[in-house]
Amino acid sequence: MNELKRIGNSSEERAAYEARAKYMSDYKSNMEGSRDEGIALGIEIGQELGRNEGIEIGKLEIIKSLKGIIDDEIIAEKTGLPLEEIKKI
Repeated sequence: MNELKRIGNSSEERAAYEARAKYMSDYKSNMEGSRDEGIALGIEIGQELGRNEGIEIGKLEIIKSLKGIIDDEIIAEKTGLPLEEIKKI
């Protein structure tokens, strides 16, 4: 309100002020929207990475439990992992 009083009644000054205020409001809104999109994307990526990591841990646990019961070649064939990897586990 003080800013409007300062610029007075000049329609040109008022129009410039209102245009600047609208620009700042739009900019702030766009920045908030971009931030929210970034946060959502970060959460999605984190969940996907966590899911993939969980799957890998699960595979390793299954492989460890099968070692000594089933041949490494069969484990490699059924898991799709290279035989060398199975032997390292």
